[in-house]
Amino acid sequence: MARFASKLSEAFRQAGPAERVFFSFPKPGVTYSEDRTTGSMFMRGRYLHLVITDHASMIQADTGGGETKDIRDTKGMKLWVAKPAQAAIVPDAEEPQWAPFETVHISLNAKDLLAQRAATTPATLYRASGPPPMAAPSQAAPPRQPGSTSEDLQLQIRELTSSNLELRGRLEEQKSQMNALTEEMNRLRREIESTKAAKPSPRKPLLP
Repeated sequence: MARFASKLSEAFRQAGPAERVFFSFPKPGVTYSEDRTTGSMFMRGRYLHLVITDHASMIQADTGGGETKDIRDTKGMKLWVAKPAQAAIVPDAEEPQWAPFETVHISLNAKDLLAQRAATTPATLYRASGPPPMAAPSQAAPPRQPGSTSEDLQLQIRELTSSNLELRGRLEEQKSQMNALTEEMNRLRREIESTKAAKPSPRKPLLP
């Protein structure tokens, strides 16, 4: 993932809001193999979705007839998220329409991931793996590209703005429903009162 992270990041910068980033990773540790890890990633609303359609560890079975691998054969593969991140439970209204062969997928909340990334300090990483090694001048890390922090902040602002607009819309809808219920109750009360006023009082029978 460290090898392909920069390429995925660049692909996301070029992708539109309704597009996907498709990937096809070669099988590690071998010079050549037809087995690859393939799938796609895409953002929809506040969620980042990952789909795996094939994995390099699932080798092609030798059927003797030269048939290609069935794209539906994922052998019950499931996906998990490494802690501290957690898989998101996507509401039905925001769930993507998955294709028939996209049974292996997982979703993450982008805003939560950015918050966890900001909370993870280098000191925490060093305590887990020891002090960072001193890099030689020729192996110095490339400078951080300007604008990445700004892009993260802009994404957070968009997410917060979208959430605020969604909450405001729900409050306005609830307010309208409460007003409608109040008016209906008042109308029913007036009808009951008018019915009682119009109903004649029962007369007592005359005695002979």
